[in-house]
Amino acid sequence: MRLWTRLTAYTREAESRYPPLGGFIPVRGAAVHYLSDGPDRGLPLVLLHGASGNLRDWTLSLMPRLARRHRVIALDRPGMGHSGPVAGGTRLDVQADVLAEALEGMGLQRYCLVGHSYSGSLALTWALARPQSVAGVALIAGAAMDWGGALGATYRVAGTPVIGHAFSRIVPLTVDAARIDTALAEIFAPQPVPLRYRHEIGAELALRPHSFRTNYRAVNTLRRQIVALAARYPELRCPIEIVHGDVDAIVPADIHAIPLAELLDRADLTLLPGIGHMPHHAAPETVMAAIERLVSRATARPRQRAAQAPQRQSPGPSVM
Repeated sequence: MRLWTRLTAYTREAESRYPPLGGFIPVRGAAVHYLSDGPDRGLPLVLLHGASGNLRDWTLSLMPRLARRHRVIALDRPGMGHSGPVAGGTRLDVQADVLAEALEGMGLQRYCLVGHSYSGSLALTWALARPQSVAGVALIAGAAMDWGGALGATYRVAGTPVIGHAFSRIVPLTVDAARIDTALAEIFAPQPVPLRYRHEIGAELALRPHSFRTNYRAVNTLRRQIVALAARYPELRCPIEIVHGDVDAIVPADIHAIPLAELLDRADLTLLPGIGHMPHHAAPETVMAAIERLVSRATARPRQRAAQAPQRQSPGPSVM
């Protein structure tokens, strides 16, 4: 009972300190948290956060700038941030369906997806499942290919049905501010963590038991989902912009971005020398330029699309 009381207090404190920033759309018995900004015209941009994250990551990076020209919708993935969990919500296809239904509830039928890290694979899943809705995809340090190795022991334990359930109730109470700071430093390396980020991102939201369990199960099953997904990549017909740091140690470019760009005719790759896993913070202007190219390619007429086809060049010395 004492453990349950402490977990309840932890959850309430995290949700009080980092409250919802936007509205909610009911989907499949849960509520999807979204934040919308920008003019109601043109092709909307849908922003998808990475593992352990929430939509606040976008408000602290690209969203305010993109909203000057585009309608921008940031979403919390099911079970993360302030979106409620759904049955099967650790599966990419279920997440894509739930979030697509949320957008339909907002009256959005066609849009471009911008996926960071874990959500690179989510965006590609979504594009394959709903090609009539997805006009283009931007992958920012996106996970997209089989990395051929096992995850750490923590992921394996947390992802198991019984032990993981207990694990998710104990671990949050053992994570202090220093551990969060260390984790953020590893995510941003070799760049520093932005000054405002630690105090505004709401990392504690990911440590609530249901979010902790959802996140670890999602990441724990990601590799086998990607293996099945990658076989269908040649079916993709929408334009794709890939932006990746060449020293990303979390989602390495030579495993994910470069092979994907070589596989897809409609993919355009931008490698960023000396940049790690958070290009949208470290090189926002370059990432925004790639997103603008994506919108231009997605809205171009057939003759213009041919002229805008990605030009293949040697990656040069910045390749890992």
